[in-house]
Amino acid sequence: PWANGSAETFITKHRAALESEYISMNLHHWIDLIFGFKSTGLDALAADNLFFHLTYEGSVKWNELTDPMQRQSTLMQISDFGQTPPQLFKNPHPQRLSLQQLSKPTARELVLNTFSSLLPQKLGHNNTPNQAITTYRRPALGGSTLSLVHIATPPPKSSKATNGNVIFVFRDGTIAQ
Repeated sequence: PWANGSAETFITKHRAALESEYISMNLHHWIDLIFGFKSTGLDALAADNLFFHLTYEGSVKWNELTDPMQRQSTLMQISDFGQTPPQLFKNPHPQRLSLQQLSKPTARELVLNTFSSLLPQKLGHNNTPNQAITTYRRPALGGSTLSLVHIATPPPKSSKATNGNVIFVFRDGTIAQ
């Protein structure tokens, strides 16, 4: 009734709920119960997360069930109760980072921001039909400045290569390719 018979409304509302911040921040609890350390043993008992004993992986020794009646009844019980997923994790699953935590800069971003003055600064760019020339400047050791020129030339028309040749020409005339 709340979806007014609309499958699209039903799916949209459920998807919004399942993708919500609340679910994302608490999903690790469900993982712990179903696949994690709270799926078996004393932690499962403390979490009130115990299932019928025949549903646990490895609980039935089929080769030891010689009585056809007991074998059939065990099979029917497992069929009625289903199977408990195997335990995949022995330790608590980590909580997902919140949106606020995700919006904080990463370690890489912090390093880049801290050392951005050491990165080449683009000074100019010039495109011609046969090449693209970009000039960079970056600090060098001892407080001096190193100027770089990046020349990108397209491959010859007969070449099957998709990338152009990249040539770096330093102010002292050194060429690196």
